[in-house]
Amino acid sequence: MWSTKYKMMNMVQTMMFRMPGYAKCTVNVVKVLNVPERSTPQPRLEVARNTAGNILVFSDKNMKKGTIRIERKFSGDWREVTQVYYDIGGWEELGCEEEVSYTEVFRRVEVEEMV
Repeated sequence: MWSTKYKMMNMVQTMMFRMPGYAKCTVNVVKVLNVPERSTPQPRLEVARNTAGNILVFSDKNMKKGTIRIERKFSGDWREVTQVYYDIGGWEELGCEEEVSYTEVFRRVEVEEMV
């Protein structure tokens, strides 16, 4: 069992899943834990990976308007991860394109580098 944890301020989201055995084959995400708990229904997610295993894509089982896709790409030395969060549709009333996305980059920093 694998898990990824995303923390931002007072919010924590943990996704628990089994690593897909083959590239481009999807596997259901076993459990998603949100702290604090969300009152809105949570999407049923699945996960897929690339051949090298350094890219994980989490997405709604039914990709339609208002659904999400999260792509996490790890660097060759595993010290950096780039996360792209896609929100598919549902933004037309605000004059936005069909797909809205944002990118976050996380880098592992040694304590001595911070001083």
